[in-house]
Amino acid sequence: AIIMYEVIFETNKPFGSNAMSFGIEQRVANDATFRPEIPASYEQEDAIVSGNSTTMTARQREIRLIHLMKQCWAHDSEQRPAFVDIVKILASI
Repeated sequence: AIIMYEVIFETNKPFGSNAMSFGIEQRVANDATFRPEIPASYEQEDAIVSGNSTTMTARQREIRLIHLMKQCWAHDSEQRPAFVDIVKILASI
């Protein structure tokens, strides 16, 4: 999910000024809300994107990738998609 963030938002510092801080791993593990910030322009998009991979716009693909990325960041590991499901989702995008 972090690599997806870096690719989508073209940054190598998903945690901004905290990027060089020690203990990020512990903070992410212990704080369900500590995740990289999604730009507001993406948060306001419609969560449901219809269409298949041949009819989707680039923006719709980005929104689907962001949705998948956020699923992978779920604090509860039971809520995260299995790798086989991630592969299916990526293939559909």
